[in-house]
Amino acid sequence: MTRTSLRFRINALVTALVLVFFALTAVLMLQDIRRQIREEMEATSRVTMQLLSTVVYSTQFVPTAMNRADMVRGFLDSVGRIRAHEVVMFGEEGNGVELYHSPPSRYKAGRKAPDWFGELVGPETRVLKLAAPGLRLVVTPDASRAILDAWDDVLHLVWLAAGFFVLANLLVYWIIGRALQPVSTLLRGLERMAAGDLGARVEGIDTSELRALGDGFNRMAEALERSLRENETLALAMRQASDAILLMDPAGRVRLWNPAAERLFGYPPEAMPGLDARQLAPEHLRGELETDLALLAEGKAVDPHDAVRRTRMGRSLEVSYRASPLVEPGTGEFIGSIVAYHDIAERRRAEAVSRELDASRQMAQVVQTHLEEERRALAMELHDELGQYVTAVKTIAQATANRTAESDPQTHASSLAIVSAAGQIYDAVHQIIRRLRPVALERFGLAETLRDSVSEWRKQYPDLDFRLDIGEDLGTISSEQQIALFRVAQECVTNVVKHAGATVVDIRLGTADGHVGLSVRDNGRGIPRERLEGSGRFGLLGMRDRVQALGGRLDISTGADSGSDAYTGTEVRARIPQHLELT
Repeated sequence: MTRTSLRFRINALVTALVLVFFALTAVLMLQDIRRQIREEMEATSRVTMQLLSTVVYSTQFVPTAMNRADMVRGFLDSVGRIRAHEVVMFGEEGNGVELYHSPPSRYKAGRKAPDWFGELVGPETRVLKLAAPGLRLVVTPDASRAILDAWDDVLHLVWLAAGFFVLANLLVYWIIGRALQPVSTLLRGLERMAAGDLGARVEGIDTSELRALGDGFNRMAEALERSLRENETLALAMRQASDAILLMDPAGRVRLWNPAAERLFGYPPEAMPGLDARQLAPEHLRGELETDLALLAEGKAVDPHDAVRRTRMGRSLEVSYRASPLVEPGTGEFIGSIVAYHDIAERRRAEAVSRELDASRQMAQVVQTHLEEERRALAMELHDELGQYVTAVKTIAQATANRTAESDPQTHASSLAIVSAAGQIYDAVHQIIRRLRPVALERFGLAETLRDSVSEWRKQYPDLDFRLDIGEDLGTISSEQQIALFRVAQECVTNVVKHAGATVVDIRLGTADGHVGLSVRDNGRGIPRERLEGSGRFGLLGMRDRVQALGGRLDISTGADSGSDAYTGTEVRARIPQHLELT
């Protein structure tokens, strides 16, 4: 079937309407011309007959017929042709002698209208006769000149109508082309969209109706582009999802899947379409799967729960399983379901590792607790036993020195040496006791212990500039946390003194976000990265075990890792939850 353009159809319709209008106009015009010619002929016939009757009547006073005929003929000769009538005068009735015949019309001589036109508009005429004594007049109406005038007028109108028709068609064709130009723009936009270019837009439409259509097209294109992006995003998310995702029809057969489903269940791509989801469940769990499919058919979601599925080769899998129904928005019809499977083998292993870590942490806490108890007991033994013995030795040696100052100079000198050695042993014992169990830690807490220890360190290491910054409100810190943080600070200072070659040690203690934190930073040479990552030197493992046993975290940065221009050495940061429940 041949299809014509809208432009041609509209132009053809306008042409048909114009032709119908011309045809109706022509009919009306022909009727009007015929009426006008008829009225004209009737009017002229009356005038002619009245004129001739008057002339003939005026001859009745002439005595002879010959004179009367001559008188009428003379009048007719002087008048010539009377309008559109042919006048013929005959002699006395019966002799048939033609005395006069009016001359032919000189108006548009030699021309005549077409016969068919004369038949259309020519009126019916009748011959008029006028008799008088001695003569007879025959008057024949002749409408040919009137018909010719009408024909000329019609020709003028036809040429004018033809010109108007051609001009109107050209103008309509041009106007329709301009009016339908936005349609071409819309068609080009649709062709671009059909070719896959959803970024196609139509602009520059001036016609209000077509502009509304163009705006609708642009909105549709934007909606399609947005939907395509969303679909591509969803498809990409589905393809890249780590979980196995299946789209199933109402009967439970797979329609769409992602690569994770192929990997999880071991099915090749060609085996997935139409796969019955019941085959993924072991025999003893298929009843449970049937129940889930029935829930989905009722429009109810299946809550996440752990389940067992099997691979193509029959191997059992522990998975986390959830499903949701797919419902047609307009009708509410159940059209399928989406199912997601997550392999929980890693979660099981992580749970086992977490349990082992918790057990290790608890064991480390127990070990640290026992170590601190042993240190406390050892400190008490050193203080109560060895301290008393050293004091006794020093007292006895001092007494001996006093008794032998004059009598036995050698014994006196030896006794004073014993007194000096006992004093040094006593100081060393107290130093060991302070390292094993700082008395201030139990009596005054971590902040005061750090202040006291920094004062001691300043005396012991005068070349080091110790800077201490303690937060105003430390809150509640358990004894285990205080001991762990103090041991970290103590170990850090020991490492700085032995290995760093630093001149500044910055110690900060504070709380934030429910955690208590300790930072020890120096400007020394730093710990080489390979040693920091590859060994447990400098007591780092001991510090990390202490902090992790309390659920905390120990971070060490060295050199450029510190992010500060002022310090290029090492920074140790310990962070422990304040409200950790210990078991």
